[in-house]
Amino acid sequence: MKDDLNISPAYQHFLDFFTLTQLERLQGLDSSYFSSMTSEEKNKAFNYLKSNPNFTHHLENLRGLYLCDSEKAINLFKEELKKEPKRYPEQRDNDIIMHGRVFMSGYVCNYNPTKENINDLVSLDVRSSNEEVRSLKYQLIPSSPTTIEAINYLKETTIDEKSTLPAATSTSTLMAMYGLKFKMNDKNYLKIYRGLRSLEKKENLAALKRLESLKEPVLIV
Repeated sequence: MKDDLNISPAYQHFLDFFTLTQLERLQGLDSSYFSSMTSEEKNKAFNYLKSNPNFTHHLENLRGLYLCDSEKAINLFKEELKKEPKRYPEQRDNDIIMHGRVFMSGYVCNYNPTKENINDLVSLDVRSSNEEVRSLKYQLIPSSPTTIEAINYLKETTIDEKSTLPAATSTSTLMAMYGLKFKMNDKNYLKIYRGLRSLEKKENLAALKRLESLKEPVLIV
């Protein structure tokens, strides 16, 4: 991709990323691809990343857009999230679309954690989505500050989730809302975590009550 002799080394480095394969490609775009660019080059890179009609389906593009120009990316994501998503016969196609929407909404509410933005992420219906999509949503919900709607939602998913990865993610985010972060040798953490993950409803409720007694979550009014 070196057909333009006027391309700067910084912009060429960005273009070369899209020729990478295997592990190098999996490592994804990072801030180094944009740090040496001029404003004009960043604008070109931004337009390049969104030129694919299905750019919202590709996390690589979404991450690149945010790294390139976070403010402009957030505005773009907000506009895309207003659009009604297409529905496809195959669930895997719907998962791809929802994965992108969760990713964009997560960027929006973590960049600007307002009640509206956080609850927009909470409102995305991932019940029929795969484990990866559900886990990503739980992971991206801000723990502090947060909203009462987000807390109530994670209380439900923490108890109802049966798949290992999304259940663990939901539980960890909920516990973080009450100020309890993972520590390997923290007996209190482990006791509450195991109680929340128990198959016994009685143990779930007891662990939830114990968690709620620790600290008041930081809420957005």
